[in-house]
Order: sequence, then structure tokens, then C-alpha cells
Amino acid sequence: MTTASGYPLLQALSQVADFRKSRGRRHPLVGILALGCAAALCGASSLTAVSQWGCDHNHQLLAKLGLTHFPGPSPATLCRVFSQVDVAALEQALSEWWRAWLPALGPLALDGKTERGSRRGSQAAQQLLAAFAAQVRVVLAQRAVNNSDEIGTALALLEGLDLTGWIVTGDAKLTQKAIVDKIMAQGGDYVLTVKDNQPTLRDDIATLFSEPAVVAETITATRRTDLHGSRIEVRTLQASSALTAEYCGWAGLQQVFRVERHRIDKRTRTHTVTVGFGITSLPPARADAQRLATLLRGHWAIENRLHWIRDVDFGEDASRIHSGKAPQVMAIFRNIAIGFLGVLVSVTDSGHQTPPPFAWARQCSSPRTGRSWASWRRHSRPTAVATCPGCAVGRLVRRG
Repeated sequence: MTTASGYPLLQALSQVADFRKSRGRRHPLVGILALGCAAALCGASSLTAVSQWGCDHNHQLLAKLGLTHFPGPSPATLCRVFSQVDVAALEQALSEWWRAWLPALGPLALDGKTERGSRRGSQAAQQLLAAFAAQVRVVLAQRAVNNSDEIGTALALLEGLDLTGWIVTGDAKLTQKAIVDKIMAQGGDYVLTVKDNQPTLRDDIATLFSEPAVVAETITATRRTDLHGSRIEVRTLQASSALTAEYCGWAGLQQVFRVERHRIDKRTRTHTVTVGFGITSLPPARADAQRLATLLRGHWAIENRLHWIRDVDFGEDASRIHSGKAPQVMAIFRNIAIGFLGVLVSVTDSGHQTPPPFAWARQCSSPRTGRSWASWRRHSRPTAVATCPGCAVGRLVRRG
């Protein structure tokens, strides 16, 4: 039986050192950060909205978040704190907090997102790279991309993670030998796509599947047909274990695969065909063609279950916060809100009974509806932030 053994979110937030001088300091840093988490859980997308959320609640509720003065911090205070807080320490504390609650739960998608609203004059918009556990909709780790170096950022992000039991997925840009080496060194597995940025590897895989009869005994295949309105999409994936890590020079390589996609538009009668390739460290016994197709398609859950929700439901792209580290801090709060609501939705979907403090989540079919229900229930936000998701996570991951 696997059980959760983590600790409260407030304990994690308290690990971030306060950069402010003691003189004139009114609100504890842990309280300010917890206020941001609670307000984000209700959809607050601006510093004014976060401050107003604090002003609209009484002493007892704010005390649960670690605040000692009423009303809560002003927008100016929030701007000063969020723009200068040690965001690396905050990200690390939250990453350790989530990992204390969650065991390895399958695929871990790596992908970057640009915060368009953070652009200001000649100041470029901030880009964030996240490691997203799609099964429970949790951002396990996140880092800011500096100087458009997404590969270097991915290496730094993976360095701080124990990947045992996780399957890292990524697009072709992250298909680099250094990243593959890091994933294997951290105890994980990978499923990565291959395009023209790795021409030798791509040609080797294409050559292999150009004469499938020669290696027929090493090949597994799967086919799937989907209908989207007037569009028919047929995907065929073939996987082979004929190419070895020694021959290709990629650490841990167990299989390569070829994906062929046919898209037919019934209205325009157009028919397009695309072919893609990929590599994985999963052997055939652990991942046949059907599972690889599921993992490959599941990678894009990071777009639907994280990026889209942050943009549309939490108004990230519309936000005009741009001072210092404040855009990344607000993104962190949104990640926590999406992760917590995602865990509750996953508990409900899995058929487990929702813990009594979060009984309102039984009505939630998505993080979007969960956010609405949380905002309508006065006592739910401090309970969620001041305690922990342990009672929910424990029921989700328990086996036996």
C-alpha cells in the first residue's frame, strides 16, 4: 500500500527566506505567499485582486494563512515582495512539497510557455519551462528560461528531480544527448520525438522502417482512428527494438518508433500525410506500440490541462504584471491552484470518496468548475492552503 507522507503547504512556504529588513515589516512573508495561493485558487489574476481578496476576509481567515495584521497587504506591498522574492527558493520549496505528497505517477511532460502579458517595451516576455505530471495535473517543477536557452534550463530543472518511476516526454527541441543522459542519471525514462535537429538519428530511424520486413520480428504496431467534426484522423505507430543504444549513441535507447498521421477533411476533400519519428528508453516489455502512442499523445496534455487553463481560466496572458520576478511568482500561484484542483478532480474521477473538508469538489468536473466552487465557499480556500492536499492525494495514490 502506498500512502502520502507530505507536510502542509504553509510549512513549505516558510522555507523561503524573507529578504526584507525587519524594521517596518508588517506582514510575514509566508502569509503573503499563502494569500497569493488562496487568491489564485479563486481566479485572482492581478495584484489588486489578490490584495482585495485579503481585504474582503476577516481576521480569523487571514490568520489561517499566517497573516498577523488586518486588512492584508496592499497592492504596492505585493508588488515589492513578489518582484524581489527569491523565486528559485520558492520553486524549490514547492517542488519538494509536491514530491513529498506524490509518488511517481507515469508521464512527466516538459514544455515551455511564454507569459505574453509580462512583455513591457523593450523587455521581452518571460518564458517558463515546466515539468507537468499530467495524470494529476500537477506542475512538479518550473524554471524561468534565460536568454532563450531552453535546453540549459531543462538540464537545470532535471538536475533537482528524482525521476525514478517517471517517464519524461518532450518535443523535438529537447531531444538532446545531454538531456537524455541527465534523465537516465536521475533514474527516469524518456519518450522523445526526433526531427531535423538530429539528422543522423532521424535518417537511421527512417532507414530502419523503410524496409520493415527485414526487422519484422522486432516491430509492434498500433492504429487509431478519430473523428473531429468533418475531419478524420488516422494515426499509425510502429515501434522497433532493432536499433541499439551502442549503435546510435543515445543513452538507454531501447526502441525507436515511426508515427504516420493521415488527416482527411470531408468538406474540402483534402488529404494530408505527416510522418514523425521518436526514441524511448522503455523496452517492449514495458511499452509496446499502443502504450507508446498513448504516451506520445498524452504529452500534449500540458497544453490542454496547464497552459490553456492558465491563459483562459486564470487570465495569465491578459495579466499586465511585469515587474521583476512578479510574473513568475503569479504563475507559481496559478500552478498550485491548478494542481490542487486537479488532484481533487482526479480523486472524483477515480471513484474515490472526496475528503470531508473538500466535499464541494464532488461537484467539480474540471479545475475551471473547481475554481468557481472554491470562490463561492468562504472557508474552503484557507483550509486548502493552510493544510495540505494530503487527505486527497492519499486517497488518489493508495493501492490495495
